[in-house]
Amino acid sequence: IVKVEELKDHFILFTDSNKKIKILKEIYFTRSLYEAEEISSAELDELEKIQKSFEALNTSRKYLSAGLKTKRRIELYLSEKGYADEIVSEAIKSLIEEERINDKLFAEKYIRQKIKNNLVSKRMLIELLKNQGIDEDEAVRAVEKANIDDYKNALSLFKKKSKGNKMKGYKYLISKGYDIE
Repeated sequence: IVKVEELKDHFILFTDSNKKIKILKEIYFTRSLYEAEEISSAELDELEKIQKSFEALNTSRKYLSAGLKTKRRIELYLSEKGYADEIVSEAIKSLIEEERINDKLFAEKYIRQKIKNNLVSKRMLIELLKNQGIDEDEAVRAVEKANIDDYKNALSLFKKKSKGNKMKGYKYLISKGYDIE
């Protein structure tokens, strides 16, 4: 380490090979880097990996602060941000342990919100959940658990939307994922 530059929440380490590494203060102090005069290439790589893991986890937490997300949605988000698969997996594992990711809970809340705002069929709900990153088996379980009466909902929507024009009512039901039968 040739030079250490302190910033608000992290340090930048400069090496004799013109490499600079951004390290959170927490890592800097817990690893006693302030005492280190020399760091091997392997140690530098490990520090970079630890830093990337912290960054991915913090990025995920910020993303989750806007609301629940599925495991798959967070994986895609972190991948789009350029994090390596190994780092993404570590972040996901930590978020599951912290109970910040729970696909089952997400599915239940998503269904309640969709039913509250708009009557859609079971089939449509399953597809919407799959689009959110919930696997099909879990989506089916969540929809079945919600005790949705497709016939009652379809009849209610048909009466509300047809207003004397049966074709208009049928088209609306199809758009919400209902079968015509």
